[in-house]
Amino acid sequence: LKPGLRFDYFSTVNEAHASPRFAVKRALSPYRSIRFATGLYYQPPREQETAEGVGNPDLKAPRATHFALGYEEDFRQGSSKGVVFTGGPFYRKFENLVVPSTAIVTKNGVASPEFYANRGSGEAFGFEMLLRYDANPWNGWVSYTLGKSTRKQPNQPTYPSAYDQTHNINLILGRDLPRNWRIAGRFRYVTGNPLTPVVGSVFDADNDAYVPIRGPYYSERIGAFYQLDLRVDKKWIYDRIIITAYLDLQNATNRKNVESVSYAYDYSTRTDVTGLPIFPSIGLKGEF
Repeated sequence: LKPGLRFDYFSTVNEAHASPRFAVKRALSPYRSIRFATGLYYQPPREQETAEGVGNPDLKAPRATHFALGYEEDFRQGSSKGVVFTGGPFYRKFENLVVPSTAIVTKNGVASPEFYANRGSGEAFGFEMLLRYDANPWNGWVSYTLGKSTRKQPNQPTYPSAYDQTHNINLILGRDLPRNWRIAGRFRYVTGNPLTPVVGSVFDADNDAYVPIRGPYYSERIGAFYQLDLRVDKKWIYDRIIITAYLDLQNATNRKNVESVSYAYDYSTRTDVTGLPIFPSIGLKGEF
């Protein structure tokens, strides 16, 4: 690879919208390069948001404009052993996001609730990196993303997105052993997702039920997620078939990761809802 420029452009059609994407890559040396990419992406609204009677059939498709700048360096420099680094900042701008609406609209002379509208916006930005390591019989990689994602809608201050995760780390390491054995492990750590807390409740006598009083949008977080998975593989290689047996142990530390929260009938107490405990599985795979 000689130093120089490479341009890529393509466009797709999604929900009757053109989605142009553009990328340019500059090779700085045989083992170093930088890359800039941008693109416009669309995602259709959910079915319940456009359903007649409970949604708004006139909703537009939310869109996002992506920008990413990346740097790559191959520290192996022609060797089969070493590290390859890829990383850089990113930015995404979201428009026409679907948010609840209490407005009344008139269509064909008939007034009805709007239910949903394309009045939301937001942004996400941060830094992501990937380190890939090869040194037979060892191999693996580690990825890390530092990010922030926010949303905005009318009459509300800017608040974290439901998918805002400050830190996201993935580490995989494996080793090939004699006689076609292989052992590997994966560790994941993710900042807990935001949630909107319930700060109280009032009793609705007409419906004989408690109505929650919610705090600021996504102003709290559930506990951080982390999990260690282990795996052992054994291969038998024949002339026309490869058979692989494996033992997979998910959540090897039996970590009780919080996935959501639940409230008492009157919202006076809150309980964490945790995911699966340690989970072993075995399997057999054939390749022809």
